[in-house]
Amino acid sequence: MGTIPHDAAPKAVLAHMIRNTHGELERISLCDTEASMAETEGHTVTVNATADDIAEEMLPLPASEYMDDKTWTAIAPGLKALADHFEKNPTQYDRWPAIMPPTSPDLPDDLIPARMNALGRMFHAPLDLTAYIELNELAFARAADRPANKDLFKDESWTADWNSIYQEDLETLDQRSIAISEMMSEHASEKAAFGDGPPGSHRKDVLGDLEQQEIDFAIKTYFGPEGENTQSAEPWTDIPY
Repeated sequence: MGTIPHDAAPKAVLAHMIRNTHGELERISLCDTEASMAETEGHTVTVNATADDIAEEMLPLPASEYMDDKTWTAIAPGLKALADHFEKNPTQYDRWPAIMPPTSPDLPDDLIPARMNALGRMFHAPLDLTAYIELNELAFARAADRPANKDLFKDESWTADWNSIYQEDLETLDQRSIAISEMMSEHASEKAAFGDGPPGSHRKDVLGDLEQQEIDFAIKTYFGPEGENTQSAEPWTDIPY
C-alpha cells in the first residue's frame, strides 16, 4: 500500500486499533472499555489512534472489514481531513498520474467492489485516499440504508452522474474499449522488450482494466442483445461481478 508521509496532518484522535495475538489489525473501536479489555486479554492495542495511524494500518482494505457503520461515521471526517491535506500539499510529479474516476452518488452497487479492487492494486495514499473514503462511505450508506454524507465527497464526485457518463451509443463504448485494449497491449509489449513499462503504466493499466469492466457493465445494462439502447436502469443479463 502507499505509505502515509511522515509529515501527514492532521493528528486528530479517532479511535482505538485492536490487533490479534499475531499483531494483525483485527478491529477498530470507539469503545474505551472494549480496548481496555482487549489489552487485558493480551491483544496489542493502539489507544487513541490518529487518522495517520488508522490510514497507515488499514488502507487499502475495505473499512467494513474492521468496523461497523457507527465507527466509520465517526472516523471518516478525520480521514477526509487527511485526504484534504494531501490535496492541498500535492507531491510534485513530472506528469500527473492517472487517478480514479469520480465516485458519483449513483454508482451501481455492482461496481463498488471492482473499484475497491482497483484501489488495492495501485494504492498510494496521497493520490487515492479521497476515492477510498468516497467508495467506503457509499458502501456503508447503502448497507445501512442511510443517505451518504456529502461532506465526504469532492464536489466533482458528488455532482457526477454515472448514468449520463455511460449512456453513450454502443459504437462509442466499443471504440473506448478497443482504445484501452490497445494501450494495455502497448504497455505489455514495452515491458516484454525493456523489462518495464513506461512511467505510470501500472496505474494506467489498472484503471484501464477498471474502465473496461465498467464499459462492459454499461453495455449489458443499457443495451439489449441486438445492440439497441434500452435506456433501462436494469441489466438485460446477469452481470458477472
